[in-house]
Amino acid sequence: NSNKLNVVATDRFRLSKYNIDLTDEAKDKISPVIPYQALENVLRLCEESEDEFVEAYMVAKNNQVLFKTGRVEVSSSLLDGEFPNYQAFMPQKTICTFKINVQEFMDAVKLSNVFAKQEDALKITFQKTLGSDHLILSSRVSEVGEYETELMVDVVTEEEGVEQNFSPR
Repeated sequence: NSNKLNVVATDRFRLSKYNIDLTDEAKDKISPVIPYQALENVLRLCEESEDEFVEAYMVAKNNQVLFKTGRVEVSSSLLDGEFPNYQAFMPQKTICTFKINVQEFMDAVKLSNVFAKQEDALKITFQKTLGSDHLILSSRVSEVGEYETELMVDVVTEEEGVEQNFSPR
């Protein structure tokens, strides 16, 4: 879709994708790989600016990207190579889908992170008991201790007894 900008990032362990509606239709489909440090500068620029929009320009002959907002510009060289085919890593089928309060979930993950100091130290378990649906977050590290909390969820689709380990970082 030429009216969307797909922003995809990875740190080798996690993959995130964010879709942005463009104000103008893109003329060409491009897939630049922009250095993280450049995007950090753009984020700082956006936080300090009172402007509602940031403009982005791709300069093909110099292999650069230019971001503008207000009176400030950030320019960066693009990285050589192509970004991996991230669609191959996005889940195609889910075994459990639920809705949860964002703030409660974030608070629970932050608290469990105190105990989860190693990879795959946080376990998420979905349980259905007597008509109520629960998501249990637990973490345990032998030298530090353990943490467990139970959150109420609204189930959209379910498969009982689902457990998943992941790193909260």
